[in-house]
Amino acid sequence: MTKTKIKYRKLPFLLLALFLGYFFIKSINNSLFFNRRDRINFIIYGQQATFYSLGLEDKVNYLISFPADVKIKIPGGYRYYRVGALGKLVSLEKKPEIFRKAFSLATSSFLDYYFYPSNNSRIYFNDKDSAGGGNFSWQLFLSSPSNANFFDRLFLWIQMVSKKSQHFVIIKPDTNLIKGDRVFSEEDFAKTYLGYFYDKAYRIEKHNVQITYTKSYITAKAVSDLIEGNGIRVVDIAQKSENPGNCRVIEDKAGIFSRTAKNLAKFFDCNLEKGKTELSDIILILGKKEGEWEVN
Repeated sequence: MTKTKIKYRKLPFLLLALFLGYFFIKSINNSLFFNRRDRINFIIYGQQATFYSLGLEDKVNYLISFPADVKIKIPGGYRYYRVGALGKLVSLEKKPEIFRKAFSLATSSFLDYYFYPSNNSRIYFNDKDSAGGGNFSWQLFLSSPSNANFFDRLFLWIQMVSKKSQHFVIIKPDTNLIKGDRVFSEEDFAKTYLGYFYDKAYRIEKHNVQITYTKSYITAKAVSDLIEGNGIRVVDIAQKSENPGNCRVIEDKAGIFSRTAKNLAKFFDCNLEKGKTELSDIILILGKKEGEWEVN
C-alpha cells in the first residue's frame, strides 16, 4: 500500500478528530466555567420540585420547594397544573421547555437549567411539605435529562456537592386555597421576593425595555413581570396590530449588543437585531412567542 493511500485512509479520522476538538473547545468556552455569572437559577424536578438560586458573587443561595399538590400557572394556554403532574404533561406534549417556562413565571426569574427524571411520566403525590437540599449526586447532574450541556452539568455538580440545606435561605412558596386546591400565588410571591434572583449585570447596564404584543395584554404583563423580576426595567407594554412574525429583540445602540439584549434574546429564543427604538433602549417584540407564553 502506497503512502498516499495510507494518508487518504487516515483523512476521515483526522477530520473527525478536528471536529470533536472544535466541538470540545466550543462547548467548554461557552460553559459556566468560562462565562461566570452573578447568579444561576435551576430546578430539579421530582417528588419534591426544588428551585435553586446560587449566588456566585454574593454567596447567598436560595431554595424553594414546590410540594406536589400545589398548582402553578403553566404558560402556553395550559392554565393551572399540579406540580406533581407537570412531568406527565411534559411527557405527553414532548416539551421539556415547559419546566423552564413554568418555574420562570412562578419565581419571576430567568431559569437557566432544569433536571428531571428519565421516566417523567410519573405523577407525584404528597401530603406534607418538605425542604430539598443535600442530595446532589454525580448521577443526578450527569445522567438526568436536562437542557444543560456536559460542562455546565459538571460545573453545577461542583457547586452543589458540598452544600446542605443550611447553606440556603429557604423560601416557602405562597399559596391560596381556591375551591379546595392549593394554588401558588405569583402576585404575592413577587411582592415579597421580586428581584431576589436577578443577575447584578442587568442593574449595572440599566437598560430598559418596551414590550409589544398582538393579542393578550395579560400574557405581555406576565412576561413584563418576569423581566422586571430579573432587574430589567420595563417602561412600556404596547399592542401592535400587524402580523406578529418571529420574536425579535431590537437594540438601538452602536457597537456590540448589551448583555441585557443578548440574554433576553437567548431566554425567549428571539432574533437579535440592531434597529431604531424610541421609548426604550430595547424592544422585545413577542411575535409568535406570545402563544408559547400565553396565560389565562
